[in-house]
Amino acid sequence: PFALRHMATELKSGIGLYRTLQAIASADYGVLSQEFSQTINEIEEGTDAQDALRHLALRTQSRALRTALTQIIRALRTGGNLSEVMNNIAEDVSFELQQKTKEFAEKMNFFGVIFIFMAIVLPVFVAILGSIRNAPLGQGGSMFAGLPLDPTMIMLFYLVLMPLILCYLVFYLKISQPKS
Repeated sequence: PFALRHMATELKSGIGLYRTLQAIASADYGVLSQEFSQTINEIEEGTDAQDALRHLALRTQSRALRTALTQIIRALRTGGNLSEVMNNIAEDVSFELQQKTKEFAEKMNFFGVIFIFMAIVLPVFVAILGSIRNAPLGQGGSMFAGLPLDPTMIMLFYLVLMPLILCYLVFYLKISQPKS
C-alpha cells in the first residue's frame, strides 16, 4: 500500500506515469523496486507502457500488485483518472491487509493460550502425575498405577513429543501469517 500511495501522490502532482515508475524503481521498496526497474528497462527498449505493466503483472506473485496493475492498465486504456484509481487501490489493499492482520492477531491470541498450555501446564501436569505414580507412598500412587509414567516415558514425553508439538505450533503460525 505504501508504494501505491507513493504512485498516487506522484501522479496527482502531475508527474507522468513513466517518471512515477522511475520514482518507485529508485525508492527503497525492495523486490518491488527491482521489478519496476525491469519494467522501466522494457519501456526504454521500446515496449509499450501498457504491455510492460502487463508483463510485470504476469511476473509477480502478489495478488494485490497484480490487481493494481490490471486497474492501471484499464485506466490507461480508458483514460480514467490514474491518481484516483491508485488511491482507491491503495485504500483497498490497506483495508484487506488490515483485516488479515486482525484475523492473524486473533489466531495468535488463541494459539498463545494453546502454547502456554502445551509448553507449561501439560508438562507440569505430566511431571506431577509421574511423581505421584512413582512415589513409594504405599497407597498414594495406586490410583495412577495403570499410567505408563515411568521415568523413561516421561523423558520421551519431554524430549520427543513436546518438541514435536511445539514445532508444529510454530510451523502452523508461520504458514498462517498474512501475506499481501
